[in-house]
Amino acid sequence: MQQKDNINNLIECWKKATENGLIHDEGRMAEFWNKRSENYANNLGKDNRKKRTDEILKFLEEASFSPEGSRVLDLGCGPGTLSLPLSRLGAEVTALDISSGMLNRLKDTVKK
Repeated sequence: MQQKDNINNLIECWKKATENGLIHDEGRMAEFWNKRSENYANNLGKDNRKKRTDEILKFLEEASFSPEGSRVLDLGCGPGTLSLPLSRLGAEVTALDISSGMLNRLKDTVKK
């Protein structure tokens, strides 16, 4: 039952997100997020990203989610703000993003 509720919730979210037509044009979306990736470091300071990541990880812990041994799909992963910490905590993470710029940032971070 929970899985069906989750799927219905995702469908409703998709409908709401596509009402304005922006998502229907993947090229425009990719261009938008690539431009955003260029300014990402300036838009949200490292301390703010860490704080937000810590808040999300705390929420997941409170919800009894254990990353160790879990498989996680991070849609819209950006520069790996959640993908990397979850991976370090033992999750097998697949990170996807429409922005090649964001994925490049993630790859650079992984290399470091």
